[in-house]
Amino acid sequence: MAGDAPLADLRVVERASGLAASYAGFLLAALGAEVVKVEPPGAARTVPGASVVERGKRPAILDPARAADVACWGALVAGADAVLGDESAPEVPATPGLVRCRVSAWGGASDLPPDEALVAAASGVHAMQWSWSRRPVWLVTPVVAYMTGMLAALGVAAAVFARRRGAPEQAVRVSGLRAAFALNSGTYVTGPETRGSLSQFGDPRGQLATYSLFRTADGWLFIGALTPAFLAKLMTVLGRVDLLADPRLQGSPLAFGIPEIKDFVRRELDPILARRATAEWLGVLGEADIPCGPVRTREQALRDPEARALGLVVPLEDPRLGPTWQPGELALFSDTPAPRPPRAREPGADTAAVRAAAPEWRRPGCSPDGPTPRACLAGIHVLDLASFIAGPFCPMLLADLGAEVLKIESADGDPFRMAAFGFVGWNRG
Repeated sequence: MAGDAPLADLRVVERASGLAASYAGFLLAALGAEVVKVEPPGAARTVPGASVVERGKRPAILDPARAADVACWGALVAGADAVLGDESAPEVPATPGLVRCRVSAWGGASDLPPDEALVAAASGVHAMQWSWSRRPVWLVTPVVAYMTGMLAALGVAAAVFARRRGAPEQAVRVSGLRAAFALNSGTYVTGPETRGSLSQFGDPRGQLATYSLFRTADGWLFIGALTPAFLAKLMTVLGRVDLLADPRLQGSPLAFGIPEIKDFVRRELDPILARRATAEWLGVLGEADIPCGPVRTREQALRDPEARALGLVVPLEDPRLGPTWQPGELALFSDTPAPRPPRAREPGADTAAVRAAAPEWRRPGCSPDGPTPRACLAGIHVLDLASFIAGPFCPMLLADLGAEVLKIESADGDPFRMAAFGFVGWNRG
């Protein structure tokens, strides 16, 4: 119905203890799905960031040794659209109309433990985090788990969408290994002129001369002058228009990855940028419409007054932590707004309500108006008007699930085509 949240009629049962599946449940709940998180007796919240990833869920403790709770679980499965689980939970048998999504580290039988860091190491993610030592480094942010959760949430939504158009119930399998490769689609490309590598030790300040980190008088600043227009603006603001005539800086900044060019640019620009404080440069560069941003801690980002004013960060009273500032809504919808972020609830807080409501759960029937879709998003048409990486990544995933995606470019083409194999990887499908 118009005005309802995007996933308001979706019911999901989550039975997981790891971050990846918990994050998938968080994403679905944040978009309006009713997510019941089933936990065993004595459950403890050990998932990193539980105060955020458990938001919006209805936590219920069901004891498998208790007949009434076994019946409650059966009623939930019988009426849910999807069951979301990980390796800590038993497999759910095939049930007519039910989407069963299971998240794992390796995607199949493996003697290796289901460990985030191990997946990041084996897939090359640690090695591609550029470091001063030119050795693999530990990632502070568990990007593989987050990407796994994104793929699981997308898989659940797509499979339910397909079922309601006439596709049968199905199992959805998502792995950390698959997520690591999806996250680096533009890197793992092998062809006649390039060979993707799991070990690409790069420059920690950035691979390109003017898409890079620069030290200021009091910290670090990132500048994203990635096109000729931004390059011209940057050199103008810095008083070095003369550099635009240098034969080494002709063409797109996307080609300025040669070490000699980077060294040249940094020798010329580093002394200039080191003269002023970060805040002053943000004002000067921002006024000239040059992409830039300060390098800050997560605590500083949460305290940013503009982030708070825009609702990117919102105040929430956490049952364990007290007053907190947390990320706000995932996205803004003009007609079907997502619910405002609620606080996370303690384990088992909704057990009684879930036990009472479970028998009333009814899975919506399907009403196909055409042939059964051969892929989850078959028949969906998408126009991709984006460029570089972040924009095309979403339609790339939609194409992976069967949507027909048309990429529309200007007469000059997507500037990211200069990245060659990177463009191919991020625009497949």
